[in-house]
Amino acid sequence: METRSHILLVSAVVLASLAALFAFVVWLTPDDGRKGPQYDILFAQSVAGLVEGSAVTFAGIPVGRVQTIGLEPGNPGLVRVRISITEKELPVHEGTQATLKGDLAFGSATIDLVAPDQAGRPIPLNENGVGLIPAKKPGFGELAGDPGPLLDRISRGTDMLLEMTSPEGQKAIEAKLDASAQATAAMAQQSAALDARIAGTRSAIRSTASAADAFAATARTRGAQLQTRGRDSIGQIRARSAAAREAIKGLDASLDAAHVQVGAFSETSTALGESARGLRSQVAKVQGAVKAVEDGGLGSPTLPDYKPRD
Repeated sequence: METRSHILLVSAVVLASLAALFAFVVWLTPDDGRKGPQYDILFAQSVAGLVEGSAVTFAGIPVGRVQTIGLEPGNPGLVRVRISITEKELPVHEGTQATLKGDLAFGSATIDLVAPDQAGRPIPLNENGVGLIPAKKPGFGELAGDPGPLLDRISRGTDMLLEMTSPEGQKAIEAKLDASAQATAAMAQQSAALDARIAGTRSAIRSTASAADAFAATARTRGAQLQTRGRDSIGQIRARSAAAREAIKGLDASLDAAHVQVGAFSETSTALGESARGLRSQVAKVQGAVKAVEDGGLGSPTLPDYKPRD
């Protein structure tokens, strides 16, 4: 009887513990996820570890759960995940993004909502009462949700490390180290020649710099001389120009006076021509009279002799 009573006591304790655990799970589980607003998320990556009923968190706090998971019709490269928000006080504004976070140890995944820096308008819902939350570009957390690629990389890295630590790998490393040591020794031997070449190059650079300085000084001197000569030449040219202008003015005055004299001379020539023409007419008259005197004398002309008719 005593043994049976102990068994009953232990059974009662176990049943009570299971009932308490079941009540706790029921308390954590939302009553009905479909009562809250629903949103679709389109992932262009693997959603391994994500199942219906997976948690949806916001800043690490459960605010909903996954309703359905399926391929996007017409585009198999996208996975459409529909979630429901059970937290009535959670505002889902435009700019909110969804990320897929995986548990590397257990292989499960959850969806985390990231709020925008500045709250905007609430995400609009379509005629079916479903909104669309854009998916954030995958990072390391999303890579951990699908540990296959990460494990492959770790495996390849481990294989390479094992190959390097094997006897053949150690020999290859020793050969590379020997080659590096030989190259270093050769460079050390050539360092003296390199130093000499560098010194020669430096002296050549200094000589070139000195020649450039001398050329610059000569150029400055030539420039000053050219400026002085230029100023003197410009002064002489200006003086000659002034003298030429004065000479041109005097020549203009002389030409004006000559023009006046030429005009007076023209008038005098015209008067002299008229006087000469008058003298010529008088001389012609005198010449006619002289010729008449020469031909007939000063008296009356001789009468012809009278002859009577027979």
